This record gives sequence, structure tokens and C-alpha cells, in this order.
Amino acid sequence: MKKIIVISPTFLLFIGLLAGLLLPRLALSTRTDFIAYSMTGLVLYCFFTIFIYGLGLSFHGQKKFDRPTKLLFGYLSTVLVLVVFAAIFLMGHH
Repeated sequence: MKKIIVISPTFLLFIGLLAGLLLPRLALSTRTDFIAYSMTGLVLYCFFTIFIYGLGLSFHGQKKFDRPTKLLFGYLSTVLVLVVFAAIFLMGHH
């Protein structure tokens, strides 16, 4: 249950990202703002979540991670890397 609460903000930020990409009736500056704020939020949220969650696990002395924890770290790391690469791609092409 706790891991679902940790992951749920990423889904909300993905909805904001899709709104910026798929709503053509919005003004161009509004669409760009949706995309930029959502990507920045995803990067910052994933980075700080990995850092704080890992800090808590290391404080408790947990050396081995169970499967749900590995999936959580894998999901957040994948989102972080993909969004950073997408942001670099968008900055290079605009």
C-alpha cells in the first residue's frame, strides 16, 4: 500500500505531460508549460523519492531488498532516465 502512495504522483505528472502533448486547443505557451513543469516535476520527484526512500532503508540497516522494493526503485529509475533523455532531446531540437 505504501508503494502505491509513493508511485501515484508520477501518474498525475504523466497526465499533465500527456495534457501538454495531446491537447491541441491549448495555446502553444500553455502546452509548453504543461510539458516543462511535468517533466521537471517527474525528474525532481523521482530523484528525491529514490534518495529519501533509500536513506530510510539504509537507516534501518536493510541490506537486501525484496521484490516490491526492487520494482519500485526500477520503476522510479526508469522514469528518471527516460524523462531526462526526453528533455535533452527536446532541448536539442527546439
